[in-house]
Amino acid sequence: MKSNTKKTKIMYISRQGNHKVRISINGQQVEQVDQFNYLRSVISADGYFRTEIRHKIALDKQAFMNKRNCSREI
Repeated sequence: MKSNTKKTKIMYISRQGNHKVRISINGQQVEQVDQFNYLRSVISADGYFRTEIRHKIALDKQAFMNKRNCSREI
């Protein structure tokens, strides 16, 4: 199996704080991230969903504003 280290990311999930993990594939260091999007959900390293809630509110607000602007044009 081949892995693309440029596209591969790792995340350590812990409520105790930020932990650094060093993983390398074929001698190349894999980037560690604090959050990422997966199936339209924001997953964060601290285990809380504050970022996810803010993200959903922003998406809903944008959809509402788009609908509002469409109804004004009619």
